[in-house]
Amino acid sequence: MTSRSIPVTLTAAVLLLSACSPAASTRLSPVAAAPADGVLAVFLAPASGDPSHYVVSLVRTNGSVAARAQAALRTKDPGTPLPMVSASSSRLYFLDGDSRLKTLSPDGKIAAVRNISGDSNVRVAFAVSPDDRRIAISAIDYSAVPPLLRLSVEDLKGGNRAEIRSSSSQFAWPVAWRQGMLVLAVGDAFPVDAPEEPEHPWCAPELGPCVADNPYAQTHGYEVIDPSSGATRVTLASGQCRGVGLLNRAGVLCREGRAPGGLVTPTTECRPDITTCQRLVDWRGNLTDWTTLVLVWIGAINPSGTGMAGCCNRGGLAIYDAQKVGGFERQLTEGVPLWWMDDNHLVHDLLRPGNLHIFTLEIGPDVTVQAPGFPVASIPTGVS
Repeated sequence: MTSRSIPVTLTAAVLLLSACSPAASTRLSPVAAAPADGVLAVFLAPASGDPSHYVVSLVRTNGSVAARAQAALRTKDPGTPLPMVSASSSRLYFLDGDSRLKTLSPDGKIAAVRNISGDSNVRVAFAVSPDDRRIAISAIDYSAVPPLLRLSVEDLKGGNRAEIRSSSSQFAWPVAWRQGMLVLAVGDAFPVDAPEEPEHPWCAPELGPCVADNPYAQTHGYEVIDPSSGATRVTLASGQCRGVGLLNRAGVLCREGRAPGGLVTPTTECRPDITTCQRLVDWRGNLTDWTTLVLVWIGAINPSGTGMAGCCNRGGLAIYDAQKVGGFERQLTEGVPLWWMDDNHLVHDLLRPGNLHIFTLEIGPDVTVQAPGFPVASIPTGVS
């Protein structure tokens, strides 16, 4: 099954309301405690039976749902389907329609935060800092020809705004904050079909075109920039080794193969004759070879950068050490790895509708995720 055929039943569950008012932002404490349940996975999907809405769920490590919300999708337009959510250390922020920014807390509370500058012509993406104080916003104006990108940073409640980038040729949008720096996904103003290899679990037709095998619509890597000046400090996965999956504390997995990118860039481990090579790109931009086994065609690096869950050399999931070709360490279970909630909890897909599971490494239970959908973030944010 390819991700393009993921049914609406792969959707996360439900619950949001509350009109936006300027006073609503005063209900947000600047710094809140981490979730009592530990790390929570954020699942996102189209709303079942309602093509005008999407749903998000906060999921515990045992697969149960801690909180749920529903929101209106953006106005349909020809632009790239930019991310609609951002996680801080304590809560999830999400767009309701083109411009209404709301928040979902682990206790289920939903609050209106503010309006941001999106409308039927302007598509916005945003990232809120881990301490809930600052917000970065990219706005792509499609009424301009070519489209015009403006990237700004300001206080979450408004004020202290600085525009740090403007371009009609290079497009990037904020997806995270890390150690005071801003992380941008680099992509295209208009949809370009994602490569067909091998699966794109972060795509759902109801949410727009499938442009990437990651939840950020990133097609040309990442930039880590200074949020004050806009100066680029480091780039990740901007070359032939494509970044796939979610970002985490270790960096991002990149995958390089013969198709469509040509031969693998040779290193000690990744020889020119190899058809697929899995690598870690860390936050300094350094590459670490992981495995070149032909049958390990998809992987997920854990947050500490000590192991990769890979599929399907052993007929299912296995853990691989870095720089050990065929470094099989431990067979886990069946399925395709998607993302690690933490070093002990792995979200994987059995490639059947409604069969996303969480595997616990220490004790081995494999539980069903009770909120259908696909993972896009975590609370606390897994990047900083």
